[in-house]
Amino acid sequence: MNKKFDGLFSIVFTLTLCLLVSGALAQERPDGEQAKEYIAYFADDALEGRDTSTPGFDKAADYVIDLYQKWGVEPAGENGTYIQEFPFAFYKDQFDEPEFSIAGRKYYHREGDFSVLRFSGGGKIEKEVVFVGFGISAPNLGLDEYSTVDVTDKIALIMRGAPGDDDKWNTYASDSAKVAMAMFKGAAGVLICADFQEENRGIGYWRLRPGNYRKDFLVFGVNENVVYFLLRGKNETMRSFNRRMQQAQGKMEKELKPISIRTAKKARMKVKAEFDADRIGKNVLAKIVGSDPELRDEVIVLGAHLDHLGIRYGEVYNGADDNASGSAVVMEAARVMKANNLTPKRTIVFALWGGEERGLLGSQYYAGHATLPIENTILNFNLDMVGIGSSLAFSGKYYGQRIWEIIDENMSEEMKEFVEASRGGPGGSDHTPFLVKGIPAFFLITRPWGAHTDYHQPGDDVEKISAELLQKVADFTYDNILLIANQDEDLTIENRLPLYVHKSASVVNLHPVKYEPGMAVLDTLTQENIDVQFVEVVLDSLVDPSAHLSVLAASLYEASNELGDPLNTPNAMGQMFSSRSERMATVIGLRGAESVDHCTKTLGIANKLGARFLILDGYDGVWLTEEEGLTEKGKKLLNALHEKKMLLMLQNLPEAVTADIIKLAKQPLILAGIGDVAAV
Repeated sequence: MNKKFDGLFSIVFTLTLCLLVSGALAQERPDGEQAKEYIAYFADDALEGRDTSTPGFDKAADYVIDLYQKWGVEPAGENGTYIQEFPFAFYKDQFDEPEFSIAGRKYYHREGDFSVLRFSGGGKIEKEVVFVGFGISAPNLGLDEYSTVDVTDKIALIMRGAPGDDDKWNTYASDSAKVAMAMFKGAAGVLICADFQEENRGIGYWRLRPGNYRKDFLVFGVNENVVYFLLRGKNETMRSFNRRMQQAQGKMEKELKPISIRTAKKARMKVKAEFDADRIGKNVLAKIVGSDPELRDEVIVLGAHLDHLGIRYGEVYNGADDNASGSAVVMEAARVMKANNLTPKRTIVFALWGGEERGLLGSQYYAGHATLPIENTILNFNLDMVGIGSSLAFSGKYYGQRIWEIIDENMSEEMKEFVEASRGGPGGSDHTPFLVKGIPAFFLITRPWGAHTDYHQPGDDVEKISAELLQKVADFTYDNILLIANQDEDLTIENRLPLYVHKSASVVNLHPVKYEPGMAVLDTLTQENIDVQFVEVVLDSLVDPSAHLSVLAASLYEASNELGDPLNTPNAMGQMFSSRSERMATVIGLRGAESVDHCTKTLGIANKLGARFLILDGYDGVWLTEEEGLTEKGKKLLNALHEKKMLLMLQNLPEAVTADIIKLAKQPLILAGIGDVAAV
């Protein structure tokens, strides 16, 4: 090669390389300090806590829109705007401290004596209190608790729930139904309390429906101290009062005779409330349209909620961490993508939701009325509370397995130390409306949870936000949204809704694993897709049955990640669609009558040690015989199992015997097969 040409080539090559390098260096990265500037604006007192459909929220939305326009991020809302409107029932009662007293004795909202139920009316009333038990008026079902008292222009004290566990009361048992009945009967207001069989008789998350609202009809929840003062006898201690009321309630549930009484005490209730059934909320939506003709119609939604709690009792809840921090990261990702002139293959929507604190209203509305087809949405990242802590929880890998694999394969070792991936599932944030439609949705929140000390408190201010942490979260979010947006492989999921329903259900393996002394139980119970595993123990096969069973129970329940007793779940549907655990829960039980030597007393001891089920798998000569089938002692066994809330599993018993047991059983049982069996 000519030396002169060679030198010229070297110069040109060097200049080209420098341009390429400088171009790479010119690529902007997300900036934690910049993100914190957005938070400082959102969390200023001037925005009054950004409650949905308030001037403060509108200021926050306008601020975001101005920046999106400046950066050149396209609108993704309705009619070519950045806004998507959604209707909701607006309710607020946190203007002034509510007041409550009985016969001149004051009670305090902040100390947990009482609460104002959502959709209570406002105003001030002072009326006599009348106790009406469960507040049920259903003469057709044999119970009318208003038949012996008159609540006209009085305050009705009503217990939650209904007599026993009978489904026939379902129509009458909700808080809404009870308040509606009290209104119909002419009451001026309602106090709601826990029933006397409840262990914890404080105030739960009790609420009404928008249709219960009546301007001047007040509804408070009250704790056991208030109820004690209203209903106690002269010189009656709390302990003796509770015992008396438990007995009275138990008798009423059996006989269906009202225990309603007048208290002869007046209660004073006062609260200011505002209600608007037709309020409009807003989502702020922007987008970068995909560049690939084959993939641009597929959508990734990067979202966070922009709203917070507003002003409560004169204090501003600024919500810097919850969730100005998540909103800031979404905005910073949008800014940097536009600054770098990036056009990913798939379309990315940047969503800042309204109404999260009021029940995921904005994201839920979008999922049902998406401005870009929801059926084309392949992924949702939801950031909520990412400004305080030391690591990033990234939950949802079980529901978006391929997406997680891609992210995991491309993460640096340093980032892997920062990110804590977990199974995930639906819960109280804006990923849920996407997940329940089968869309892989990941929930991003910083850990440890204990770092978020000002969660839903007035002290959640910008000074506590870490710009360094925001930087790490934004880096992870930015890189991985682009990573997925630029994947060439098909990321759509066939039959994704049925697949989600299956994955979100609690899967129970009813084929018991047999425990033997020395067995490595935890190594055996490692199937990812099983949530609850039955483990059987034959007591007489152990040298020291009591010791072995108690140790086994302790180790298994500890290993179950403290899921509680799977056989004693009051709301099966609630468990089915709740977030699933990383680890398997276990249920320990016994096989065969010989396990407890045909003795219900021994069965009781085993139950206290952790046994939750009993398997009957053949004629044992005591509880089950060929001549009688289920014997009288066998019938006593069924009662004992019912009292101890132990599950009965029948395996391969003759059809006639199985039918007899089913007729006599007072609770559900498991039928593992019907067949002919030989005597044991």
